[in-house]
Amino acid sequence: MNENGVEPDTVTYNILAKGFHLLGMISSVWEVVQEMREKGLRLDVITYTILLCGYCQLGNIDKGLRLLKDMLSRGLELNSIIPCSVMLSGLCKT
Repeated sequence: MNENGVEPDTVTYNILAKGFHLLGMISSVWEVVQEMREKGLRLDVITYTILLCGYCQLGNIDKGLRLLKDMLSRGLELNSIIPCSVMLSGLCKT
């Protein structure tokens, strides 16, 4: 994309992160998120949901809760039921 002068945006990175998540490559999801931050892209509810799903799959509810707090501190609203249901699902599994 970059070689054609097209810069990836948040949606592009979210698709990449979701693909890594579906493959169980959670560390790669974090690499994608780090790159987003380095490029100054805004993490959105979808980005956070992908990360929450990854943490819950790994059984790391504490990191998931910290991530949820980070999401709220950055002004993102829980206008979607998905982040809440992901956390509840993770809590029920532990």
